Amino acid sequence: MKCLFGNRALSIGGIGFVLLIMLGGVGCGYSWKQALQDAKQKDVTKRQKSFRYFRKYLTEELGKRNSVNRRKDALDAIYQTGLPRAAGIMRMVLMHEKASSLRLMALRGLAELRAKGALEEVKDALLEDRDPRVRMTAAAALGGLGDMRALGALYKALKDPKSSTRAAAARALAVLKSNTSVKHLMVLLDDHSQQVRDAARLAMLEIGKGAVPYLIRDVKGSDAGRRRRALSMLSQMGRPAFDALIMVFPEKKTRTKVAEALSNITQDQDSWEYLGKLIDAGGKSEDGESKELGALMQVGTLWAIKAIFMLWDSIPLTARSQLRATIGKIAARFDEKGRELLYNVAKTNSNLAIRSTAIFALGYTGNDALLRLEVFLKSKQPAIKYSAIRALGDIGREAFSTLRPFMTSSDEKVRLLALHVAGKVQDSTCVDVLIEQLEDKSSKVRMAALSSLGRLKDLRAVKPVRKMLKDPDAKVMLKAVQALISLGDQENVPMYITAIKRGPYPPDASYVRTLGKIGAREIIPVMEKLMLR
Repeated sequence: MKCLFGNRALSIGGIGFVLLIMLGGVGCGYSWKQALQDAKQKDVTKRQKSFRYFRKYLTEELGKRNSVNRRKDALDAIYQTGLPRAAGIMRMVLMHEKASSLRLMALRGLAELRAKGALEEVKDALLEDRDPRVRMTAAAALGGLGDMRALGALYKALKDPKSSTRAAAARALAVLKSNTSVKHLMVLLDDHSQQVRDAARLAMLEIGKGAVPYLIRDVKGSDAGRRRRALSMLSQMGRPAFDALIMVFPEKKTRTKVAEALSNITQDQDSWEYLGKLIDAGGKSEDGESKELGALMQVGTLWAIKAIFMLWDSIPLTARSQLRATIGKIAARFDEKGRELLYNVAKTNSNLAIRSTAIFALGYTGNDALLRLEVFLKSKQPAIKYSAIRALGDIGREAFSTLRPFMTSSDEKVRLLALHVAGKVQDSTCVDVLIEQLEDKSSKVRMAALSSLGRLKDLRAVKPVRKMLKDPDAKVMLKAVQALISLGDQENVPMYITAIKRGPYPPDASYVRTLGKIGAREIIPVMEKLMLR
């Protein structure tokens, strides 16, 4: 029976046969066709037999001119076996095969097998092979291997004379996603080859956040073309670019284009125009109202809230005080997502003013915010606790049971704030608690209770408030008259006017506003006196 290698193998006799078995593991009667079939079998024994057969063949035929196609079939069969040892044959072919088509096959096979043990051979092929197709394939293979030790070779390949190799190296860097690649890829953005420029751009987009600082430098730079390119890439990058774009948003020279990029990322077309005006002028109209904040309240998204907090120091102080309602009402339109955003800012932001604003804004999102506010009501930081108490007032009646303990707190500052906030809580029990506070020893507490009773306009308070007209503290008496006027009881207006005439000057602004509400001719002389002062 003849074997594949014929008389050449058998002529060495029994010793030759033993050596053949030792080297190739295949004897007579095993054909090329059978070996090709066995390479794909599930039976591992058959695949191993096929592997030994083709390993022997490739070892003998490597580099010969007349059997290139047959060697390709043999190499493909070795790959088909799926055995771990296949990578070793691929490496051998890559190092010693003269035919570039086989070296290409070996590279592809190593990449698909993810044979990290072949890293050095693939790097050598990338940097030293004379065939540009092999170098290009080697670059792709290094990306497929996923080994960061390939970065150095890929950086060198970015300078390859062939654009196809440079592009392949850039694509491999996109797979590896190393932030250190970005500075090398930035150079390729100006390559003379469109193919290379596109590959570098896509690689940077794939790397994502690590590429953002380099692109932002171009946004800030003086080259208009590079600025346009950087903004386009940042826009395509999406969420990872948002924070960096927000931080350059205040710059007027680039704001329009930055706003366009932000619009593409957030699908929010209107907020950026209003936010820009707010930064520039504080958003104040002649009547003191903030037009931009009002517009933001109607159209703003959660992206706008994030931007406001990030740009806090760029927003004029005159506008910051109005931001609580704007932020809260935007968040309320997004229900739980809005509350979650405000809660996270309040928990994690390092700026106390921002945290306080986020907590206060939670009050505008409804009674579902109560559970989150409880965390801040327990805070040992006064500013955080005070903001949470103020937020309870904006929630309204549902918040009274949470607010009530603070209305009788031993901490006077907390107690005064809670009593003031109670004026927003339309709850009958709240009125009862406020009436009880009219007998407190502290005149500040009595005044705070009177102020809230006046705002609640519950007529049950009229009789107890009238008793306060005899309070020994003149300020408490004035506040009592003021509360009665708000409650619709104007019998004591003359006493109120007389008290304001008596001084001191200037009077509390709230007293003057109450004079305006009276609307009687008796207030004209006192108003004239105040104007002269």
